[in-house]
Amino acid sequence: MTANISGRSVHLSFISYQSSIINHQLSVISYQLSVISKVMGGLGTGVWSSFLIPYPLLFPNPYS
Repeated sequence: MTANISGRSVHLSFISYQSSIINHQLSVISYQLSVISKVMGGLGTGVWSSFLIPYPLLFPNPYS
């Protein structure tokens, strides 16, 4: 009986350990995704600003 209870508690502690590892990996992944989205957003705004600044010079507005 005691072996069954101790085995069950070991199993439960292993499950909680696995879930804590999974939660840690998920938080790391979400942090990496936020960093990647910030970098991509910065690159995107840089590309868009460098594209939008010469855009009126390259293509004059026909409606002006």
